[in-house]
Amino acid sequence: MADEREAANRRYFASGAWRGTAWRGVPVYKYRSDLEAYARIILATRPDLIIETGTAMGGSALFFRDMLDRAGRPDAQILTIDGWEYLAQPLPHDCRQVVSHSLDPPAVHAAIEAARRAGSVMVSLDSDHTDFHVLAELGIYAPLVTPGQYCVVEDTFLGFWGITEGETEERFRAGSSWHALQRFLPTAPHLVADREIEPFITMTPGGWLRHV
Repeated sequence: MADEREAANRRYFASGAWRGTAWRGVPVYKYRSDLEAYARIILATRPDLIIETGTAMGGSALFFRDMLDRAGRPDAQILTIDGWEYLAQPLPHDCRQVVSHSLDPPAVHAAIEAARRAGSVMVSLDSDHTDFHVLAELGIYAPLVTPGQYCVVEDTFLGFWGITEGETEERFRAGSSWHALQRFLPTAPHLVADREIEPFITMTPGGWLRHV
């Protein structure tokens, strides 16, 4: 089964079909199956705040916003962080973007302050996927996740299955988000990979972490 899963994930990634995934016409750059997993999480846990690193064009922030609305949480907030502002369209008023690298003070301070005011906090880490960066992000943002909520560490497939393409191969030679996660988890036993929520086809094997 493990070999079949790896082969299926490699085929899907190589197909490039995921590049066409969009929400409200805005690129998301995630597998549709992963969006379905996010939807299940948000509908079940109904967080007060979702913190996202890696805004990109804003598609995932729009998706999170709509899922919160479907969960009956129009009052919930989204804080999305990226070092560059290249939104495809303006985000809704209740989606705040911080234009700052996720490890820099403006982003860190905004996230901590937002989490302090929120009752329950979910985190999605989807910016730079190199080992050093993800490990540093986990050290900052994982402690903000409240019991029952999730910390999703995106694109662990880069190290888990060794999938690479183009310049990506050189960047991740020293380690990826998967390697960072393996180094971090022994220090955070309360964060447990939720294999039931994890799709068969996923960019994030082992990265759907629930605070238990």
